Amino acid sequence: MTQTPRPLSKQEAKSVDMQRRVCAATVSVLAEVGYERVSTKLISERGKMSRGALNYHFPTKNDLFVAAYEYVLAEWEKEWPFCDLDAQGSLTTEALIDALWTELFSKSTYLAILELMLAARLDPDLGTRLRAALARWSKKRDRRTIQMMGLDPDDEMASKLLRLNLCMLRGICVNRFCADGTYAEEPLIEIWKDILAREMKTHFATPVESP
Repeated sequence: MTQTPRPLSKQEAKSVDMQRRVCAATVSVLAEVGYERVSTKLISERGKMSRGALNYHFPTKNDLFVAAYEYVLAEWEKEWPFCDLDAQGSLTTEALIDALWTELFSKSTYLAILELMLAARLDPDLGTRLRAALARWSKKRDRRTIQMMGLDPDDEMASKLLRLNLCMLRGICVNRFCADGTYAEEPLIEIWKDILAREMKTHFATPVESP
């Protein structure tokens, strides 16, 4: 029998709310100024809280960054298509790409994630903790997405194609900071939609097509 979680006390609820405010402020500051310039002073100012309160909930900077990372992952899980439990077998490649671009990659939140990913290269502790958090999310995300596309969640090729999809969208996102505006994002996304749809048709007997 599943037990109903007990209601949070007033103090516990206040603590949870404070942690969410700190995480949201951290993500905002990371996206705005980058990892190298982020500070507890900027975060406390953005979140309208004392630095003492911030340090109480997150004693180290890495504690703070990991919590902010997990906060973003939890928010992504609430977005379409991951929140649609009735869409199994109905998600098209086109709809998937549109949802991922609109809800994840095109938002400033993703800039904060990129900042942390790059910082983790030179910080073993941060890297280990972020990869652990990402592993929990990505396993759930991939299986859920493959099921929603009407495919076998244990199919290795389906998993590879969906991971390639994420890599392509990540690359298009990063391109905006590297290019001179010659390659607009929308046409690149449309080209990638066609490529992924063709690959799905090639590898699966019952391809997922756009309506």
